[in-house]
Amino acid sequence: MKIVHIITGGEGRGGAEGVLLRLIMATSEKIDHTVYTLLDMPEYTDDFKRAGVTIELLNIREPKSFALNLFYLKKQWKNCPPDVIQSWMGHPNILSGLLGKGLNIPIVWNIRQSLILKEELGLKNYTLMKASAWLSKKVPYRIINCSLKSINCHKEAGFYDKFIYIPNGVEIEPNADLGSPRKDKEFT
Repeated sequence: MKIVHIITGGEGRGGAEGVLLRLIMATSEKIDHTVYTLLDMPEYTDDFKRAGVTIELLNIREPKSFALNLFYLKKQWKNCPPDVIQSWMGHPNILSGLLGKGLNIPIVWNIRQSLILKEELGLKNYTLMKASAWLSKKVPYRIINCSLKSINCHKEAGFYDKFIYIPNGVEIEPNADLGSPRKDKEFT
């Protein structure tokens, strides 16, 4: 199984990046993981490489680089489609939606916060969150969330109920049969 992950990245040792790294380390014997980051990820890049993961830093900082990367990723995934795209957080969720749905690749969003108010998020991120709520009915197959509070907040904000609750700190059995979601009838 091949899974592509899209994550924001950035400076520091962020929680989502750490969870993704642990997930990959626990499943890399059965799953071929590729990670794309929207921003550089200096604190984690070497960790992902040591784990044997292909990682590409897209360095999307302006609309022009966003458009160029949309074209680049679409071309890559059309030629060698992953079985699943798993995106982590708001901007990657939108990016995965724009690309994966058009290529008929199953998409799993990952939301790791409970902030939903304009005052908490700021206008740009609030608008992004509302766009994600609108897209949530058609784009993701599932939405993973690590917080029951966050699931309830996002439902109140208009997200379609496709949530799966996976709390932080869950260990994955190294020999678990992870299956292939492409065989699931709900993907067709």
